[in-house]
Amino acid sequence: MIEIIVSAVLGALLAGANDGLKEVTKKGISDGYEQLKSLLLRHGNGKHDVADALKKLEAKPDSEARRAVLIEELESSGAAID
Repeated sequence: MIEIIVSAVLGALLAGANDGLKEVTKKGISDGYEQLKSLLLRHGNGKHDVADALKKLEAKPDSEARRAVLIEELESSGAAID
């Protein structure tokens, strides 16, 4: 389950960087990503570092290490059981 969430995050980040997409498509991807991000940030009530892991993955979406940290934070936050 967590892998699906992380794939959605990465897909949105990478698609948003694609210069070939039309502005309407970029806006839709951006809006969807912000909604997903908002839902993920609710987990853990501040006890888990999901926000920091997301921010770091946004800076380097190709980093396997940062992806692994996000997965770890999402698992410990309880996102997998939602």
